[in-house]
Amino acid sequence: MNVTAFDDWVARHRDRGTDMDGYYGTQCWDLWANYATELFGAPAGTVNTAPTGANAGLAGSIWEQYPTSGWVGANFTRLPATVSPRRGDVAFWGNDPTHPVTHVAIVIQDGVHNGRIHVLAQNVDASMLARDMWDTTATDGYLRPNNQQPITGDDDMPTAQEIAEAVWNFNQNGTKCRDRLQGIDKAANDIVKTVGERVWSFPIQNVQARDRLYGLDKLQVPGLSRQLATLTATVAAQQTAIDTLAKSLGANPQDISKTVEKAVKDKLDSLQITVTTDDKEAE
Repeated sequence: MNVTAFDDWVARHRDRGTDMDGYYGTQCWDLWANYATELFGAPAGTVNTAPTGANAGLAGSIWEQYPTSGWVGANFTRLPATVSPRRGDVAFWGNDPTHPVTHVAIVIQDGVHNGRIHVLAQNVDASMLARDMWDTTATDGYLRPNNQQPITGDDDMPTAQEIAEAVWNFNQNGTKCRDRLQGIDKAANDIVKTVGERVWSFPIQNVQARDRLYGLDKLQVPGLSRQLATLTATVAAQQTAIDTLAKSLGANPQDISKTVEKAVKDKLDSLQITVTTDDKEAE
């Protein structure tokens, strides 16, 4: 079974006390405040009870005067007491006989079972520690987290487009990445040009590289022209012999031999092959 962030949170707080504000010990409100802060990143002061109005200063005012802050309104949805609660919901009780000064707890199991709900609740006995227990169904209602990922463990993976947009618009020290990246292509081209010029003019034994490179296309390999002339003549003679034989099928063998010999001689005589005089092997 996949252990979610919610499972881990419940395990860490079961039978322990959490005091978020440093007042009145480990109240039921402190567990709600810790839950919202640790799992959903609630900023300080955004999950407080209502300062005025019905049940001001008591846990029930958070549901009764919903939303008590913009953060709560954006991150939790208020549901009536008639719904079937789910894991991760926050249950609220009003001024009822078993919760005379209101109460809040975290639901840790889906549904209602024999008229009760399974919750982690703080300040329910003399120890004031968080207890894994069954309580009556909420009389006010529930707040359900809009972000269910910490509870269900389902990965809500962003798309490639969303990742690209996030990187493109990421603000780094007051400047977005897109603004930092624009112009890099021009800078790269400028660098290539600068490096190229430096290599071209780099001195090698007091002679710049460009001067050493001039004329490389005119270099001559000793004996190359004679070898090319020989190869050209050989290929031409072979091709002529093949063509003449193909045309002489069925003729007398002696006549074919004379015909091929004459055709090859004529072909070689017609070739214009020049061997350069600066070829050292031709000297």
